[in-house]
Amino acid sequence: MQLEKKAIEFLYRKYFSPIVVLQDDEDPALHSILDTTNGTSFSVSNSIFFFTDKQGTIWLPIPKRFIINQKRYYPAIGDTYICDEIKYSFTTKEAVITMAIDYFENFLNADYGLEKKESWMLFFYDKERYTLPYKCFKYKINNQEIKHYISNN
Repeated sequence: MQLEKKAIEFLYRKYFSPIVVLQDDEDPALHSILDTTNGTSFSVSNSIFFFTDKQGTIWLPIPKRFIINQKRYYPAIGDTYICDEIKYSFTTKEAVITMAIDYFENFLNADYGLEKKESWMLFFYDKERYTLPYKCFKYKINNQEIKHYISNN
C-alpha cells in the first residue's frame, strides 16, 4: 500500500523535459507519465498500474485472465505474450511500480517552485572592478529633512 501511494504521488510531481504528465479529461482516473524521447510510460487507471519500457514491452500486474484474439489466457509471474507485435509481460504490482519509480525519479525536478536568483552589484573605482552580492549593498540618500536607507538584507 505504501508503494502504491508513492506511485500516485509521482503522478503529481514536476519533471524535467522531456517528461510529460498527462491526464484524460474523459476519464479523470487515468494518469500517465511519458518520456517523449523513447516512449517509456507509466500509467495508472482505477488502481491498475502498467509500465512501458524503452523496448515497448508493457509490464502489467497479473490479472485473473487475459484475452488475446478471443482466447483466454491465465498468466503467471514471468509469462510473456505477444499480440500485434506488442509484448506483454506479467509480474507483481510492486515490481511494476518499482520499475516506473526507478526510471522516472531520475527526471524529478526537486527545485520546482523555487527561483534561484543571484544579484550582484558591480562597481568601478580608480579603474578597478569590484563585485559585491546585492544583499550586502546598502544605499543611503542624504536629504536635509529625511535620512533613509534602502537595503536588501
